[in-house]
Amino acid sequence: MMDVIQTAELLRDWPFDDAVDLSRIRRVLETGMFVVYARPFTGSALQVERARALTAQQLELHDESIKLRHKVYAHSTVTPYREVVDNESSPGSWDLRWLYPTPALLNEVIDLAQTQLASFQTALEKADARLAEVEAA
Repeated sequence: MMDVIQTAELLRDWPFDDAVDLSRIRRVLETGMFVVYARPFTGSALQVERARALTAQQLELHDESIKLRHKVYAHSTVTPYREVVDNESSPGSWDLRWLYPTPALLNEVIDLAQTQLASFQTALEKADARLAEVEAA
């Protein structure tokens, strides 16, 4: 979750300038952020439950982030979040256009990831305590 937090902070604070096209770099950072966020919740070997203390807004963002990971960032599903456009200057004469997360949404992602991280840390502390009890017995 630290990678998600730091990437969201970078995307939120980066002074993207239209004079230099960084859309491909931004797309890779966004993709990584959503894929890394979703990884613990999507059938990986280390799958965990989401934090139980999520607010209603955080729960909605969590579900939406998983959906975005599946339909926009990790797979090529047809979606209103992304479209193929003609672009003569691009190799193949086409490119992808997509809706970038807003600074407000990135703040919500940061908050959500911090809540998930705190939940993970609590679960690890409890597991460590149980291991210590077993080893002491």
